Amino acid sequence: MSASLGLYTAMHQLSRAPNVRVKKSLRETIPEVVVLELTVEEGDKFIKKSWFQKLAHIQEKDEPIVPDHFNCDILVMPPKAETLKDVGVDPKTQ
Repeated sequence: MSASLGLYTAMHQLSRAPNVRVKKSLRETIPEVVVLELTVEEGDKFIKKSWFQKLAHIQEKDEPIVPDHFNCDILVMPPKAETLKDVGVDPKTQ
């Protein structure tokens, strides 16, 4: 059982992690700047395809007294990122 969970974790990290690059041309760049849309998409896919994330959200939590907006359910939130294009800078032209 532990070997299968370890193999699943290794496969998940190598196939879906947004910081793992197979192409040499992408390994030499900073993908968070150059291909931000792809990186945000891969990060969202990494979280939503994780079996351990889904398993962790099955547990029932007590409602906090003060609402906590930082630790909300990440499986239902749409991905969002503050990009350089949002502030008016195009990283590909520089």
